[in-house]
Formats: sequence, structure tokens, C-alpha cells
Amino acid sequence: MTTGQVDVKQIAKLPSVKSWRSTALAKRLVFKLFNQLRHGELVIQDGDTTHRFGGGDVSIAPSATVVIHEQRAYSRILTGGTMGAAEAYIDGDWSTEQLTDVTRVFSANIPILEAMKHKQNWFIKAGVKLAHAARKNSVSGSRENIAAHYDLGNEFFSLFL
Repeated sequence: MTTGQVDVKQIAKLPSVKSWRSTALAKRLVFKLFNQLRHGELVIQDGDTTHRFGGGDVSIAPSATVVIHEQRAYSRILTGGTMGAAEAYIDGDWSTEQLTDVTRVFSANIPILEAMKHKQNWFIKAGVKLAHAARKNSVSGSRENIAAHYDLGNEFFSLFL
């Protein structure tokens, strides 16, 4: 790349303002939930910043450290709940050397998991409503909706023949 030229591939890799804002919001909401930890301690290492949650009774649950590798982990945890957290872990968005202890911290704080599930359901319902609102019920919009839902094509039916 020479001076004055723009590398489109590099720009495409940059997070959009929209995704940055939604990630920042997800992070704040996840931290708000983690602030409710009463048993054990959860330490989040996010870049150069360390966040500590809980710190309560460590005889019930231990202290565990989580390292965030990808900021999308927060959105995945918020929108996917425990399954989102598991998938983010598998995909390498976060890691820990103490996976059993992380599990013990959350097991000792079941109400936090329930709150995450409630938030997850709220975000999913809001997302479905927004997506539905974006699909106008005009003649052309109705045709697109019908095609998307009912036009299965011959390939699908060939599986039955």
C-alpha cells in the first residue's frame, strides 16, 4: 500500500460505529448483571483492564478469571445466555484456565443466570419485532415474504422422491 491510497480490505475489517455501540451496550449490561454476583468472585481481564465482580463468600464459590479475546463475547453472552457464553468460549472469544471454577461461580449465583435468560428473551423479542417491522406488508414486500417462506424449490422436494 502506498501513501495516500486506501486499502479497502483493511477498512472492511474495522468495526462499524453501530457494532461498536451495540458491543459497548452489551458489555455494560453484562457487567450490570455480573455486579449482582453474591458468591465467589469473577475477574474479567479485558485488554489492559481488569474488572472484578462479586468477592462475596468464597467458601461457597471460588474466584475465577476470564480473559476476553473478542469484544463480541459480551453480545453473545447477553443475547445467547449460557449457550451464547458456551459458544463464545468454544469459538475463542474468551478463555480461562479455571473453567470449572467459572462454572462454580455461576452455579452458586443461579439468580444471575435467570436474569441473563430474561435479558436474552427480551433482546430476542425486540429483535424479532424490529425485523418484522423492516419487512413492510406492501405488495412487493408480501411477494418477497411469500418467496422466502414458501418457495422451497425443486431441490427440497427431490429429497422426498
